[in-house]
Amino acid sequence: MMVYKCGEKPGIGRYVCISCGEDLHLNDATDVLPPCAKCHRCDFRRG
Repeated sequence: MMVYKCGEKPGIGRYVCISCGEDLHLNDATDVLPPCAKCHRCDFRRG
């Protein structure tokens, strides 16, 4: 499983927080992954 961290630009798509399962959607290739809005952790996987 590929893990993406806060501050990375992984591309357009849906990302899921590994810690709590919260969804995050990036709509532009230049968008930066922010910390999770729910638990504030920084590890995501593609959803």
